[in-house]
Amino acid sequence: MRELDKMKEVQEKSQLIGEFVDEFLRGKGISLCMWQTPKNACGKKPCKKKHSTIWETDECKGHHHDSYCKNYPLEGHYPIRENILQLLAEFFGIDLKKVEEEKLKIIEELRKK
Repeated sequence: MRELDKMKEVQEKSQLIGEFVDEFLRGKGISLCMWQTPKNACGKKPCKKKHSTIWETDECKGHHHDSYCKNYPLEGHYPIRENILQLLAEFFGIDLKKVEEEKLKIIEELRKK
């Protein structure tokens, strides 16, 4: 089954969930968060070179993990990084990269006609 077909099949449910999270909860000032510790923020141990609460590692320097480690140096609740579309796609088992590829193929075919 194509990913676009999967999306169409779950569109009604997905729309309802998306509106609840994105409009209703946001309207009430509620955000989706997850518990972060410095270790699970980047999956590495705290930097031994620093004597501050900034957590980072040599392994994650220069990668997207580096800024994530610096932005979430302490244990606590932090907003999730995924947007609602990514979460819904994961929940319904839809590969968003394949969706984009399928859309591009359809556009290509339409241009050829």
